[in-house]
Formats: sequence, C-alpha cells, structure tokens
Amino acid sequence: MAATITLPLATYPPGTYNIGPASVPSGLTKFHAVIDATLFTDPAIVLVLNAQRSFDAGATWNPMCNVVMHGEVLFDRLGNRVTAFEVNAAFEKGSGNANRRIKASIVLSGGSLRTSVLLEIT
Repeated sequence: MAATITLPLATYPPGTYNIGPASVPSGLTKFHAVIDATLFTDPAIVLVLNAQRSFDAGATWNPMCNVVMHGEVLFDRLGNRVTAFEVNAAFEKGSGNANRRIKASIVLSGGSLRTSVLLEIT
C-alpha cells in the first residue's frame, strides 16, 4: 500500500507550506510528486519543492529532492498543454526499515498560486 500525503487544492499566498511527516511502509522504494500546474502561468511566481526523508522515525532528516519551478505555460511534444509537473526519486535505503518517514515543504514566492501537491511513496 502506498504512502500518500497532500497539500490540498487551494489558493496559497507567498510563504512556506509543510506537508507531512508521514510514515513510509516497509518495502516501498519510489518517491513520486505531482504538482498541479494548471494555473502556474505567471513567470514571477517561483515554487520550490523540498522533500526530506528519515530512517530513524524523524530524529534526523536527509534531503531527497529539491526542485525549483518558475511559472510558465508549457506544452508537450504533441502540443498539449502541460497541467502537472512530476518529480520522481528513489527512496531505497532501508526498504525493510519500519522507522522511515517523509516530509516536504513548498515555498512560494512572487505571488499567489492556486495549486495542489501530491506526494506518494510506492
């Protein structure tokens, strides 16, 4: 069963928003994040996703991924508008460890943004 934590769909003013922490069940090894980019079109807006993992029930945290995104309208190679940004990373160390945790922060600057974020370990 996947471990899932979310930042619900809402309009967020500039600031920092924390997601989690959440327990990661044994055996799960893949981190996947989906950021709703439907209204992320203003180039002045910057979103930073900083995900961290713990292998000791949250006593210490290690960086897992840090992604900086700027608002813009993007299209895929077929000309379809991109409405979500996806980030993937490994969450392998200690896959049998029952003390694994995940947390993340979203930092918004440059303006408000209506978005949601899904973090999932599978």
